[in-house]
Amino acid sequence: MFIVLGLVTVVIGFVTIFFLPDTPMKAGFLSESEKVVLLKHIAVNQTGIVNKRFKPTQVLEILRDIHLWLMVILTILVCPPPRMGSLELISFPPDLNI
Repeated sequence: MFIVLGLVTVVIGFVTIFFLPDTPMKAGFLSESEKVVLLKHIAVNQTGIVNKRFKPTQVLEILRDIHLWLMVILTILVCPPPRMGSLELISFPPDLNI
């Protein structure tokens, strides 16, 4: 079952790569007025449409982002390592009797 679900995920990923437009201007499902509104929104956010240049400052910016670290902590807390269930520490507290 694991392999079947993995293959379905890979197929959906490849289909998405081929059918998802690169830019809003190439999106066939948007009307011209929707594209204009989207471009105005992008201009206000100053995010741009396409940027293929890598800047080292972008790495520093993401490492300083509190949302990233909150998601990392949340993921670690929700998905504990193998052989350590999320309720194991509550179910079996350490015995301090000597």
